[in-house]
Amino acid sequence: MVSIETFFLVLFSNLVFASPTPFLNRNNLLPRQNSQAPFRPLSSQTSSDHSIEGGWSSQSSSLGRSTPFDTCAASGTVDSINIDPCSAPDGEICEFHSGLNYTITIHFTPQTSSSNPRNNLVAYSSNESLGQGIISYPYSGQSFDACEYTSCPIPSDQLSIYKYEFKTLDSDVDYLMFNITDGIEGLSLFCAGFNITLIKD
Repeated sequence: MVSIETFFLVLFSNLVFASPTPFLNRNNLLPRQNSQAPFRPLSSQTSSDHSIEGGWSSQSSSLGRSTPFDTCAASGTVDSINIDPCSAPDGEICEFHSGLNYTITIHFTPQTSSSNPRNNLVAYSSNESLGQGIISYPYSGQSFDACEYTSCPIPSDQLSIYKYEFKTLDSDVDYLMFNITDGIEGLSLFCAGFNITLIKD
């Protein structure tokens, strides 16, 4: 028999760790047309050539290829998103192959500092074969501790680097959304998403 303490612990964990952030709920999603984002973005842009420490630019092959991205409600800004490996030309949608390793590097400037940032990676799928329209779910395998992907504490008004290394799953996904918040209910430090093409080998 499950104790009442265990029941509420499981219930609380599901509410905190499994639910997407409020502005990513299904009521905010829009039908996908012409490879647009599954939500209403605040802006769409391409990665810039903004230089940082070490003379980095979006053309650097060591960081992969830059990809166009959308931004959503956040206190900070995103300068660029790079994907490695990516065989597509800079500014075009990258192909992901299931079961392979990829690195996503995001350069961002938050307007608020955080010593306990929370990582939220949400995957979207518009695969019509699912019969459910657009669906979203927390991407499996991620840590909710954003300090595993960026240096902590995160300073305000300074360019920071977020690096997410992972192996793609054999699941339907054609859009990835990254949202880093100050704790569970704090302000979003940055929020951005981009289209991908998943090839199931």
